[in-house]
Amino acid sequence: MGKTRDVKHDTIYHVNWHNRKYIVHYDENRPSSDHYIYMRDKIYASNAAFSENSGFLRYLSEPTKEITIREATPEEDRWLRKCIEKGGYVDCPREEIINEYQIY
Repeated sequence: MGKTRDVKHDTIYHVNWHNRKYIVHYDENRPSSDHYIYMRDKIYASNAAFSENSGFLRYLSEPTKEITIREATPEEDRWLRKCIEKGGYVDCPREEIINEYQIY
């Protein structure tokens, strides 16, 4: 079974809980008040208790067919952090093209 140290402070996780997909921010200073996005319904909130659930630790280290937890992709990480910054749901930010190249 996982230990508390397996969950990293200020880390975004992708949680698939019986086909309900969430993006969750783990902040050890906010127990039972996790920021999250429920992807299907496009909901952002900051009152989830994923990190206080002992199953969170167990499934992080021992995923099952129905429940998987992994670190978020960079895109998912940016998305939840943007929602936290804005204090509400925003659509997933897309990659920005920084350089434009032209062929002459």
